[in-house]
Amino acid sequence: MKKDTVNKYLVILIYLFVTLGVLIGASFLLTPVKNKNISKERLKKYSGLVSELKDLEETEFEKGIITEKLQAKNSDNKTVSLYDATLANGYGDIQMIVAVLEDGTILGISANVNQSIGASLTKTYIEGYKGSKINQPTTEITAPTVSFSLDTANAILEEISKSHGIVEEKLTIYEELFGKDYKEEEQAKPDLENIKGYKTILVNGEVLAHVYHVTGFGIYNEQEEASIDLNIILSPDYTILGAEELEYNHTGGGFKKKVFAYIDELADAKVKIGEVETFKSDVTGATNSRTLVKEMLVELAKFLLGGE
Repeated sequence: MKKDTVNKYLVILIYLFVTLGVLIGASFLLTPVKNKNISKERLKKYSGLVSELKDLEETEFEKGIITEKLQAKNSDNKTVSLYDATLANGYGDIQMIVAVLEDGTILGISANVNQSIGASLTKTYIEGYKGSKINQPTTEITAPTVSFSLDTANAILEEISKSHGIVEEKLTIYEELFGKDYKEEEQAKPDLENIKGYKTILVNGEVLAHVYHVTGFGIYNEQEEASIDLNIILSPDYTILGAEELEYNHTGGGFKKKVFAYIDELADAKVKIGEVETFKSDVTGATNSRTLVKEMLVELAKFLLGGE
């Protein structure tokens, strides 16, 4: 009887060991399959951007706006970095799935725009970045009514550009004009509603520029109105040298570029502040915003030179 009991326990122990061995073996056998399935699942969202992705690898990155960064090879055996990034704004959030070649070319891009307004147009605009560089994204699509979305999209792409290792040192307009050894001196604010501040720029104690903070409020898209605030940089003889953006609430993207192209045109032509009103510009587009900026410059001229 005792022998039978011992044998029974031995059978149970053998059964347990065999079962445990089978489970452990199955675990090792199934793990690669499971990992392979995870890889396929993670690649799925990128499959519409790049064909025949292979050799998927994890990549170190700083989490924040970017939530995932992977590397893979495409059908041409070129290295592709894959990014999943999301950023919120006042209307919701934008998720961007981006495939970038080593040289920074956007190989593919898709957007999930979870916003209460402008979702469809924003998605179309973002996906138009395909083929441009991640550090200088451009598109032929215009989207004047979703400037808030474009600012969000540009912030995401800037973060991806940094993670991709494409970081360009950006000089301020003052550094471009006067070098890095310039100094600013605040001056008494003029007693005018549309001039918010005044300072001078000095290099080695010599005043090289006068800078006026001007503000304007006007129509930019049909009947929508908003403000623009700029620092207008003038030489001692009031030649326009450039402008610093302080706050820009009109349409962003390509429309804002048109406005600053107009200011650059004035600076390149060495137009004096008193000549702005009669200057014939070759810049087209963003008419309302450019007109507002011109009015701001004309008002500044009246203050500096006198006149009604």
